Amino acid sequence: MKRLLCGVVLCLWFSTSLMAQGFAALIERLETVEQHLNQIETAPNPNAAGLEDLQRGIDSLRQRTDDLAELDRRFGALQQQVVQTSTAIDHLESGAREEGSDVRLLAVELGALMGELRGVIEQGVQPPAQIPTSLSALEISGFGDFCNVRSRHNGTAGRYQIGQVEVDLSAAVDPRLGVDMAIAYDEEGFGLGAFTTNFRLLGHGEDHFYTSQNIQSMGVVVGQFDVPFGIDWHVYPSIDRLLISAPLIVEGAHGAWNDYGVQGYVETRRTHWVAYLVNGADVGAAEMAAGGRFGLRAGEGVELGVSLAGFFDDRERLDSDLLGFDAEVTLGAFAAKGEYIYRRLEKQRDSRGFYAQGVWHFGRYFAVGRYGLLELGNEETKRISSGIGWRVIDACQVRLEYQVNSAAANSTVGQLVIGF
Repeated sequence: MKRLLCGVVLCLWFSTSLMAQGFAALIERLETVEQHLNQIETAPNPNAAGLEDLQRGIDSLRQRTDDLAELDRRFGALQQQVVQTSTAIDHLESGAREEGSDVRLLAVELGALMGELRGVIEQGVQPPAQIPTSLSALEISGFGDFCNVRSRHNGTAGRYQIGQVEVDLSAAVDPRLGVDMAIAYDEEGFGLGAFTTNFRLLGHGEDHFYTSQNIQSMGVVVGQFDVPFGIDWHVYPSIDRLLISAPLIVEGAHGAWNDYGVQGYVETRRTHWVAYLVNGADVGAAEMAAGGRFGLRAGEGVELGVSLAGFFDDRERLDSDLLGFDAEVTLGAFAAKGEYIYRRLEKQRDSRGFYAQGVWHFGRYFAVGRYGLLELGNEETKRISSGIGWRVIDACQVRLEYQVNSAAANSTVGQLVIGF
């Protein structure tokens, strides 16, 4: 009998110590306590002394409290009462006993205690404040680059400068709902470069609200983002762009378009669709812009795409538009890509142009070349860029680019870029 009650005391002690570790673990311990009580209830034992004290301990637990320390104190007092009862029972077992006595009443009262305690824990007491799951799963990453630019080959030292610096924050509020934010550096200091909420509505796996066998991923993105026109937006961050400079036509047509709005996307095994509605002010004097891109995986390592965007004035009339075609090919260690972009303007000169780029990978080294053309009205600008790079480690690269420009002095650019 005493061993059984000691088992109850031990379980109560373990339960108390686990309160700080979480209520789920405490509930599991209560199941073990109830198993001991079942053994006591079925055993032929003498009547238990001290039931009035145990009842008072039970009554104290009926008074709900939000203070875990207070609940801990009440629980500790009850432990002492159970120990005293155990001692009294041990004395009865070694001396005179009352005929027909048992401890079923003790089992009933302790069972009531467990029920009351479970109610207190589940309904009356909240666990200590904890860091939200989304914050505890917060991922922090980023990158930065340092450049040296020499535009005149006269033996003088080049100009040192910071290129891009960005801190990226990512959290999963829920596996089906992701939040991303980028804090980016520019000439005026740090500012918000992106802030998006991604609702993963349909797709493969449990990280979507609904599952689908045919659609890999479908969702809605809301916030500030790099507008998915063409394919160069994938390498706006310097950590991803193997050549230091951006294509002329990208700079001239939409200037690495970043905007505020909403976009929807659908991706299957062979196709990729995206449509967006954004402000459009960063590209022109538009009040609103709408557009999208369709991509087709034409074969192993081959993707073709077409993009279209329209810009509307305050009267919702089409003011200008962008049309683009893109292609990417990957063949082992060699990869090539290119874009053609045409921008039509109502009251200004149209612009058009293209670029073609190839890159060869040799282990930790790579070589890259690009030819770019920009036509603005009757003016034509060309640039030939060639570069080499060395991946010191996966997150650190050293690059060198030489530019031959038709409308400016030739230049040499060195860059150190590191991610974290």
